[in-house]
Amino acid sequence: MRNWQSCFLAAVGFLCAIALGIATPAAAQSDGTTLSADVPPHAKLASFGVVLGLRGKTATPDGLPVVLTSEVRKELLEPEFRFDGFMVSTIQMESFAPIENEPDAYRLLGLIVFEDAAARRVHTEFAAYYSVTDTGIVIDWASARTRTPESATILWFAVEKNDHSPEQLEPKNQIGLMRLLETSALKAASDSQDGEIVIYAVSMERFAERDMPITTATPSDVSASVFDLGGWPAAVFTAPAGVQISKESNTLELIFPDGRLLERIDSFPTPPNLFK
Repeated sequence: MRNWQSCFLAAVGFLCAIALGIATPAAAQSDGTTLSADVPPHAKLASFGVVLGLRGKTATPDGLPVVLTSEVRKELLEPEFRFDGFMVSTIQMESFAPIENEPDAYRLLGLIVFEDAAARRVHTEFAAYYSVTDTGIVIDWASARTRTPESATILWFAVEKNDHSPEQLEPKNQIGLMRLLETSALKAASDSQDGEIVIYAVSMERFAERDMPITTATPSDVSASVFDLGGWPAAVFTAPAGVQISKESNTLELIFPDGRLLERIDSFPTPPNLFK
């Protein structure tokens, strides 16, 4: 076994816990972190290298024995998003194979699931071509993008429009909306007064840009729009107080651009019990 492989097997838990946010092996069973057992250590190491690239970090001699070329680092890095505050909860190896006629060269497909303290999630699918050398791993090519989950968690809640300034009601970021949910969500339609109410639908998963949903509202007196908050969609419905949302007549919906239904409510949204 190469020296770097011995070091990797001995230190991967410690290095990942510090540098990548992956739990150590002792905690892996409880936090959901999984790495396919039927792939060699160098494939797992390559996936950790992809995480480094997504975070905008560069492997160093005292870190993981993996090197990303400058082209790979540029390809993996998003213009603004750096996964700050997001821990790696799962790495799924979806495809692994040697590259024909190229000794010690492999291709890897996988999915990395990140999660932060607010339970927001990012599903990032990646592909990587890499080489195994005497000193470690060299990732020669890699690409990654957000994968929109087929079933996203959507939080619905309503607030009294007159109780808030326009600045408070405008969705500047997803965390701000979570605070609005925590502090101001109406528990029932009867809690609203004579003014308008604002109903929010906030995704807990990051969406690919091409999958940003659109809205429909059957009540004619409800206006709706969707905001892209750094990849997290948030729909905003403005309705008169006492609006009737019912299965028989009035529904609020989020729909994927291809027409698939993402989420529908047919009753007044009661706030989820997230902060108790």
